[in-house]
Amino acid sequence: RPDQVKFVTSLKTDLSRRDFTINAMALDLRGKLYDYFGGLKDLQLRMIRCVGLAEKRMAEDALRILRAVRFSSQLGFAVDRTLMEIIDRHVHLLEYVARERITQEFRKLLAGQFAPLGLRLLINTGLAKKEPFLWLKGELETLSRYDLSALKEEERWAFLLSLAPPERRRQFLKGFRLSKGFEREIMSVVHLLDQKPGCTTVDGLAPEEMVHWTAEQLKALLKINQLLTKGKVSFQALTQLDHVLKGLPIRSLRELAIDGHDLQRLFNRPPGPWIKKYLDKAFYAVLKGKVPNEQKAIFSFLLEREKDEVD
Repeated sequence: RPDQVKFVTSLKTDLSRRDFTINAMALDLRGKLYDYFGGLKDLQLRMIRCVGLAEKRMAEDALRILRAVRFSSQLGFAVDRTLMEIIDRHVHLLEYVARERITQEFRKLLAGQFAPLGLRLLINTGLAKKEPFLWLKGELETLSRYDLSALKEEERWAFLLSLAPPERRRQFLKGFRLSKGFEREIMSVVHLLDQKPGCTTVDGLAPEEMVHWTAEQLKALLKINQLLTKGKVSFQALTQLDHVLKGLPIRSLRELAIDGHDLQRLFNRPPGPWIKKYLDKAFYAVLKGKVPNEQKAIFSFLLEREKDEVD
């Protein structure tokens, strides 16, 4: 970043300091367009081109190296050949850019409407040879072959990380500044994908498995596995998942018709680990449809199980 900001009175001079021609246009209050560097033409051509000398623009702020790729991912624009060559020669400058800024740009890139195009440019410009991208260079290339339009941002991160072994996942994530909550959500889906590879429909999920994950995590599992195995997402399978989840008699212990205090009164025992054991028995019995979620029915079930264990 510059040490100081020098203000100017000339609009053309001000616009000449912008990064790309499509970002270097201005409109006055009367609707007159000021386009000194061919931004409108590049907009029509769907082209990302630097204002003036590309080498100078990249040297002014190395983050522009990644911004060019990010704009391509969001807009579906091509990157000027000269700019591509300059990026390739100056990619080492990215080492001096704060990780927070790199994180912001890559998140926008991966969430872009044309993310596969952006990912291919990231690889072709040599950006993928630099940290943190180098840890998943092959995986980034693999991800670029898929239509990611049906995936949310966190699902795209999870898809990418699921393609790599655990050690390289950790190294890749170290290079970014993600919030703990966002990282936990990503990794929860990655762990689910590790546990249920190839699971593309609700038929591959047992009720006792479904209750351990949120509906969004289960949908991410199905969508990513569908892309891996079939190359596209089946929204019919997602609708079926919603239907099955709504049909479950219970989703969590909080919904159970009894609690620990009820068990203490029923068995006349002090608190202890046995309470969790009995609540789990009741929960899974209700979940599998063996017992209705009613206090009397659950008490009868537990008393009968207690009797069987004693016998």
